[in-house]
Amino acid sequence: MSAASLAQREEWTRLLGRTSGLVGWAQRTKGGKGSPAVQSWYDAGRRLASSAVEEAAVHLVVGVDWEGSFLDAENLAACRQFRDDFPNVTLTHFLNPAYFTKLAPHDVVGAVRVSDQIRSVLRDGDEIGLHVHADNHLLYAAGVAPRDSPSWNHLPDPTGHSVPLSAFSEDEVRSIVAFSCRTLVQQGFD
Repeated sequence: MSAASLAQREEWTRLLGRTSGLVGWAQRTKGGKGSPAVQSWYDAGRRLASSAVEEAAVHLVVGVDWEGSFLDAENLAACRQFRDDFPNVTLTHFLNPAYFTKLAPHDVVGAVRVSDQIRSVLRDGDEIGLHVHADNHLLYAAGVAPRDSPSWNHLPDPTGHSVPLSAFSEDEVRSIVAFSCRTLVQQGFD
C-alpha cells in the first residue's frame, strides 16, 4: 500500500471514529449544519465520493439503526438530504418492527404511514437488516413476557427498551426474531 493510500485510510479511521453514525448525524444536523465532528464526517464523505483510489478499493458500509421509537420529520428529512448528497453510498437499514407494534392492532392506516416514512429514506440497492430492542409492546406481540431488568443503565426500565436480549432465553429470542422478521415482511420490507 502506498504512503498516500495509507494516509487516506488513517484519515478515514480518524474521521469516522469521531462520529456515532448516520442516526447521530441525522439527529444533530439542522439544515445541513451540525457539530464539527459531524461536519468532518460529512466532508470526508464528499472527498471519498469525489476521489478514486488507485491501489486498493475502500468499501464503506454505512448502517442506520432504526430504534423503533420515533420517526421525527426533521430526522427523516436529514436522512433524505444525506441520500441526495451521497447518491452512490449504499446504506444498510437495520429496521425495528417496534414501529408497527406500537400501533393499535389492525391499524392499517398507521402501518402504511410508518412504512411510507421509512421508505422515504430507502434507495435502490440499500439492504435491510433487523434491529431489535426488548420494548414491551414488541414482546407482547411476539408472545414473550417483558422484563424491566437488567438494563443498560442499571435501573429498572418499565418500557423494556434498554433490557438486553441476553436477558431472555434462546427460545424467547428466537420467538422475538421470528416475529420481528414476519412483521417486517408483512409490511413489505423483505
